[in-house]
Amino acid sequence: MICAQCRIDDLREKKKLFETMLPELIKAGITELPRISFYEGKEGLSRIINDVLWYGGKTIYTLWPYQEMLGVVGEEVLLRFNNRRLQEKISIHSLWPHDHKDATKNIWIGKDILTERRRTPKSFSFNMGYTIYGDKVSFIASHNEGFGLIVQSKDFSNLMRAQFEVLWEISKK
Repeated sequence: MICAQCRIDDLREKKKLFETMLPELIKAGITELPRISFYEGKEGLSRIINDVLWYGGKTIYTLWPYQEMLGVVGEEVLLRFNNRRLQEKISIHSLWPHDHKDATKNIWIGKDILTERRRTPKSFSFNMGYTIYGDKVSFIASHNEGFGLIVQSKDFSNLMRAQFEVLWEISKK
């Protein structure tokens, strides 16, 4: 027979071992699930635009069909966004469609700073916009569909950022 004290000592030792291993076991078992939020209408799309301002980073990356997004979201929302973006000192790397010939003609004249813009190749046309910020990617559809969504996922954000960088490199200043 095993003495009671020996058994208690053995259990205390196993408890210590378990307590030291528990954080590693928990960490190994955790997987992050992406979160997807869906938005409709101008109010919903305005919420997407404003979500970008809350992430706390210094640079955002966006594929932005300017004329389409101006019609979908509205000038007032975009002007407010830009003013707040400038206050927060958030810079933008923005890809605009190749057919927007003069990227200096836009609603932000005089406040088009902290912005680097390029035009995509002629072979690449788009009506939907997206913005990459932190571990999120937001999408805004054309006026024909009027919806948007935010995907929060590190892996997805990294994939979209890699694709954006390739498109950035082949686009014109």
